[in-house]
Amino acid sequence: AEFEFLRGVYQDGMAEFAYTHDLPAVLDTEIVATVVPDFSRTAGMAGSDLSSLGFPTDQSRPLVACGGGKDSIVTLEALRRAGMSPVSFVVNPNEITTSVVERSGTELLAVRRSLDPLLFALNEHGAFNGHVPVTALNSLIGVAVAILHRLGPLVMSNESSASAPNLVWHGRPVNHQWSKGIDAERLLRDALASRLGNTTLYFSLLRHLNELSITELFSRVSGYDDVVTSCNRAFTITKRTGKRWCRDCPKCRFVFLALATFLPAERVIGILGGDMLRDETQLPGYRELLGLIAFKPFECVGELDESVAAAAHLAQQPEWKDAAVVAALADEIAAGRRTVPTLDFVLAERGPTLAPAEYVSALDVFS
Repeated sequence: AEFEFLRGVYQDGMAEFAYTHDLPAVLDTEIVATVVPDFSRTAGMAGSDLSSLGFPTDQSRPLVACGGGKDSIVTLEALRRAGMSPVSFVVNPNEITTSVVERSGTELLAVRRSLDPLLFALNEHGAFNGHVPVTALNSLIGVAVAILHRLGPLVMSNESSASAPNLVWHGRPVNHQWSKGIDAERLLRDALASRLGNTTLYFSLLRHLNELSITELFSRVSGYDDVVTSCNRAFTITKRTGKRWCRDCPKCRFVFLALATFLPAERVIGILGGDMLRDETQLPGYRELLGLIAFKPFECVGELDESVAAAAHLAQQPEWKDAAVVAALADEIAAGRRTVPTLDFVLAERGPTLAPAEYVSALDVFS
């Protein structure tokens, strides 16, 4: 099971890297074990929980990965309101992530992860650089932290949308979010089970929900508007400008579109610091999000149907229908698609989940 996880991380997790640099051989790299270690002693000790390995755990204190965005905020609030005492976990904490953790009132366990300087030296000499499945790395770190601190499981906030590929290349799916998807979650769960005999050390609470459904839950949470940040560029621009959103990337565009679907315009503009749907320069980026040109961007955004449904819904709302981007997209959707999914249809979609039922039921606190 561990080799299957490794194979997935390399072949599927590195598929975007291979696509970007035109390295199709990466997709077919064979990974084999010439000598399989004997884990029978460990396996013989494993039981239904880690206490049999000498690791008593506190199931009321799950470790929640916190990246500072709306998804992890929904998870933290769901578990907290359900009576648990979640502990926040951050890799390489910064002003963005720590401010969200502080606002949540949860304890923070932070890990510093540094890159080998040799990587930078290789890049300077022309080595390929690009996207890697970093969530797979951080997930392994998080599981170790949960075990070492005798906590409950590592709870992620990865959604169903993360499992959808961006495109198919050489007959293989290429998914920017592979290590956030359900296949990666299942492979890691199986690897941990084979070594430790436990299938509930790691799961995503929001796995069955798409991005719009999670945004709708976030719309019911208050107190985070001035600290929430889903923009990946913000981690580099905040120190320089103080801004938490660049408002010039696929992630910012999608989050604005999703939030506008459920929140008053004033609140959405207040969160992102500007009105992206009345900015005509954003139109090409939104066309990409809706699949009107090219394919879904290599970013952590919702599926094409989610973006289409949100844009079509806003075109019917008095507050947004005259916004330049919304009006233009409405015309192009009508001209380019035979069927347009409704917002209700998209919100009703539910995907598979590996999360235990007692954790999933924590989301009922938003009902």
